[in-house]
Amino acid sequence: MSSSHRHRTLACLPALVLAVSTASPAPASAATSVTDLGKPTNARPQNAYFPAGYFQRKGPVLRSHGKPELLFMGTQVDGQSAAERWALVKALGQFGTLSGVSSLRQPICSLSTQGGTTAPQCYPLNGTYEGKTYQWGVATFDLRKAAYASRYLAFVDVELIDKDAHALPTGRLSATESTLFHRYLFQTAIGASAISPFWQAVGSGQTKMPMVDVGGFVETGTNVVPPIDLVGPNANGAVGDSPWVPFTVIQHSLQTGRLTSQEVPTLLNDFNAEANVITAVICRADGGKPASVCARPVIKFMLKHIK
Repeated sequence: MSSSHRHRTLACLPALVLAVSTASPAPASAATSVTDLGKPTNARPQNAYFPAGYFQRKGPVLRSHGKPELLFMGTQVDGQSAAERWALVKALGQFGTLSGVSSLRQPICSLSTQGGTTAPQCYPLNGTYEGKTYQWGVATFDLRKAAYASRYLAFVDVELIDKDAHALPTGRLSATESTLFHRYLFQTAIGASAISPFWQAVGSGQTKMPMVDVGGFVETGTNVVPPIDLVGPNANGAVGDSPWVPFTVIQHSLQTGRLTSQEVPTLLNDFNAEANVITAVICRADGGKPASVCARPVIKFMLKHIK
């Protein structure tokens, strides 16, 4: 892996069809960084059987310039990756500084087979349904141009499909990344050889996206932060009935620790809990540094369960 943050482009798809609400977003201060997601909390995963989330020791120990490397592999067309980025950005902020990050209203795409031809199908960010105008998509981060400065950790973002549904050419993955992709994300289930292996992975194994690998511990899917956290409380999966929550609303709620009426009750705990899980795994990888982060009681509790 390279010594600095690298980006590549590819994406995966969720099962939900999400439409945007027309409610006005919470006001954002011009001085607020897009990566400012509030102070760390003591949140833990709701599933008591997995107090340290769903990371398992099964991957290679990635390093870059003498530091542990965190590899995030996802897409810009699936809800799972969109949700996980919120927790990832908050966790990375405990160990260094992200720059070059922007907010993103990400489309939702899937594979569709018609007339024997399999091809990606994306809901337009702006479209109509039964005579009404809707916006589809979910709020997340665009990490493609991000740079990460840290004494403790290196960060690599690999986007398998971009927001325009363009899949990354297989040859642009490093040998290690290709191995990890085929080992943990790719499932052959679509016979059309013309379809990118990344799109095949999206079409046949949606719940496995994204992948986070740090210190030999790997997590796939979004077990703590489900995509439903990105849509409104009345979401039922029907077109036009699942309002997306604007980026600034989610960010403001994480900063203040208070939800608005546009969000589901689980959002704050889920996002903060997964951020703590990722933080704990990083602490496990870098020898518990810095102490101001890794000695927090909730992180010490999680570290006991990361073996």
